[in-house]
Amino acid sequence: MDLETLFTSRTGFGVESATFLQRVICRATDGAPLDDLLARGSDTDRAAAARVFGCAPAAVSTAGPPLEVVDLEPVRCGKSLRYAALAVARSQTIDVSIVKPGEEPPRISLLSTATDTAGTLRGHLNVIHERPALRSLLVGETADSITLQHPSGLPIEIKTIAAQRGGYSLAARWSGSVIFDEAPGWHSTDKIVSLEESREQTLGRLLTGAQAIYGGSPWQPAGFCFDAWRGSFGKPTADMLVIQAGPAWELNPVYWTPERVERVKRTSPRTYQMHLLAQFGSAQNAAFDYDDVIAARRALGNIPDFYRPGRGVLAIDPSSLAGDAWAWTALAWMYPPADPVPVWLTSKDPATGETIEHVNSPTRDKSGQIIYRDDHDPRPKLYAVECGAWEGADLRRVSVDDIVSSLARWCHSHGITSVVSDQRESASLESLFRRHRLNFKAYAWTNESKDAAVTTLRRLFKEGRLWLCPNDRLQSELLSYGYRLGANGKFFYAGRFGHDDRAATLITFAHAINDGFGEYPNVRFETSR
Repeated sequence: MDLETLFTSRTGFGVESATFLQRVICRATDGAPLDDLLARGSDTDRAAAARVFGCAPAAVSTAGPPLEVVDLEPVRCGKSLRYAALAVARSQTIDVSIVKPGEEPPRISLLSTATDTAGTLRGHLNVIHERPALRSLLVGETADSITLQHPSGLPIEIKTIAAQRGGYSLAARWSGSVIFDEAPGWHSTDKIVSLEESREQTLGRLLTGAQAIYGGSPWQPAGFCFDAWRGSFGKPTADMLVIQAGPAWELNPVYWTPERVERVKRTSPRTYQMHLLAQFGSAQNAAFDYDDVIAARRALGNIPDFYRPGRGVLAIDPSSLAGDAWAWTALAWMYPPADPVPVWLTSKDPATGETIEHVNSPTRDKSGQIIYRDDHDPRPKLYAVECGAWEGADLRRVSVDDIVSSLARWCHSHGITSVVSDQRESASLESLFRRHRLNFKAYAWTNESKDAAVTTLRRLFKEGRLWLCPNDRLQSELLSYGYRLGANGKFFYAGRFGHDDRAATLITFAHAINDGFGEYPNVRFETSR
């Protein structure tokens, strides 16, 4: 029983008007060949399919259903109905030979943070009563479940359940698949229901042919779905397929008319970005703009000026040993590489005879001086050159003295003479760093100073003057750093979906900037006063 036929046929779920992209997603979820479908499509269709996968469709595995599918799609495009069809399909195609007599029969779980949202999927399953071929498989049902007969004769329950802390609602039985509803919006912390914990409970219990589906519209730029998209989109394997479908009108042009699209775009750009274009964007109450943080990430490469003595500063966020990380970031004010005006030239390719364009730069005037772009910013940029942390088992194996000694060696090899920190353990840390001939200064974080520091960082991001080394954890923590307005009218800042230790190093450095560490690369930062 293939998903595309079940989803689109009149004897199945009846979406006979399914669009080209909906059919592509059905086949990719099944691990079925796409060749004949692509051959029937137009050039525009094939280009859209490549956008969905972030690569040529030929790279998508056809070795059977991928183990995990992160399915990022716009709203009102048939996801829930397709997931209901997927649950029925898997009830017939999973391999149950490993299930021993007397064991609980496998369950296909429709999982959400609340049963009422997963109940939408349960409602779609009622189509089984209307289709004779599907009704013949029915062996029982309740308000929140429906049980179908597997070809082996084994009953397979499809049940809507609420997620629990630790993922324990998925424990203790074989899994015929798990569909995580609105997965990108699940918060990922150790204090509430965690998508990661539920995933860990799932993967060890999946039968052959079963899948974990993480579906929904992009939301927070943090958590498992965001990390999977960042690491695996455009790199499909038999274990992981990341789908990013959109825009919405290519999936459901009947509902998403030009007028409706324009209205959403005009009234809520954030909704338009995430729910219609299926792109990650700034979560509500984000301290830093998503686009600004993404633009700040650069392949900095070797930066000779950084190694001049006194140029860089090490900003640290010591651990409280309560499960967080002992993080550090090396930063320095430096002038960026020259950005001259490009001169576009044309020439003939000697091999093909084709006209090609290339850039001849830098552009110089008659006296030999480089001519810069009109928008060239002559001010120095703040480079976050390198970032690291001790955490988890690594943190438990070392002492504070070991960490300080390691950081001191790194500082001396990179010409760094100064360290800045928050007030945590500042007395003992000052003694340890001074023993290694490093200046040390601690800044007491208050609501007022933290607000000023975040404002400074936000301004640097907005001006394009803060450049980040390509560190995934640092970027993720900055994107998930948020604020709330207290009853007293003051802002409170914290990481919303996990720890914020790496981001905190930048906030400490912003305290130093506000304390007088100027935006000039030739200023030696002395903290021994």
